[in-house]
Amino acid sequence: GTAVINIDSRREKANNGKHGESYQKAVIINARLSRCHSQDLSPHIADVGEIKHYFCGCCAAFNNVAITYPVQKILFRQQLYGIKTRDAILQLRRDGFRNLYRGILPPLMQKTTTLALMFGLYEDLSRLLRKHVSSAPEFATRSVAAVLAGTTEAILTPLERVQTLLQDHKHHDKFTNTYQAFRALRCHGIAEYYRGLVPILFRNGFSNVLFFGLRGPIKEHLPTATTNSEHLVNDFICGGVLGAMIIFIKPKHCTMGSSREMEGSVLAG
Repeated sequence: GTAVINIDSRREKANNGKHGESYQKAVIINARLSRCHSQDLSPHIADVGEIKHYFCGCCAAFNNVAITYPVQKILFRQQLYGIKTRDAILQLRRDGFRNLYRGILPPLMQKTTTLALMFGLYEDLSRLLRKHVSSAPEFATRSVAAVLAGTTEAILTPLERVQTLLQDHKHHDKFTNTYQAFRALRCHGIAEYYRGLVPILFRNGFSNVLFFGLRGPIKEHLPTATTNSEHLVNDFICGGVLGAMIIFIKPKHCTMGSSREMEGSVLAG
C-alpha cells in the first residue's frame, strides 16, 4: 500500500512539474507576442499622431472657406478698390447669387493645403529643431519653424493669383471657371503665376509667428478646460482673438499682395 502511495505522489509531482513548465512557457510566449505586437503597432501609432495635425488643418480650412467666402469677397473688394462695406455688399448683390461663390475652388484648394502644411509642418519642424538645436531658446525654434512653414505655403501662390482674378467683378466676362484663368496666365510664363510672391512670403511668415507664438500665452489666460467641449470653446476663443489681431496688424501686406496680383490681371485679358 505504501509503495502505491509513493508511486502516486511521484506521478502527481511529475504532473505538477509539467504543468508548471507549460505555464511558464505560455507566459513567456504571451510576453513575446505582446512585445512584438506593440513594436509592430508603435510606428503606425506614431504615423497617426504625425498625420493628425495635417488632417485637422485641412478640415478646419475647408469649413472656414465654405462659411466665410462671401465675407472674404467683401473684404477683398474693400482692400482693392478702397470702397465702403455697404458699396462692396451692393456689388455682390448686383453680381447675383450665381456669382456669390464664384472663384471658391482656388481658395478651397489653397487653404485646405496651406493650413494642412501650416499646422503639420510647424509641428514636424519644431520637433526636428528641438532635437538638433536643443540649446536654442524654445521661442526661437518655434519662430523659425513658423517662418519655414509659411515659406512652404507660398508654393501655392498660383491658386491665390487665380482667386484674385476670379473675385474681381471686372473679369466676370473673361473667365467662367478656374481652368480658364489658369490657361490665360500660362502664356505669360511661370513668373505671372507668382506675381505678388514677396508680400505673400512676408504675410505668411509674420502671421504664422504671431499665431503660434501667442497661442500658448492666450490659452494660459483662459479658464482651465476639463472637458472636450470646454477645450473646443477655448480653442474657438483663442483662434478668434488671434485672427482679429493678425487681420488688424497685417492689412498692408494683404493689400500689397492683392494689388500686385491685380497689376498683371490686364495681361490675362
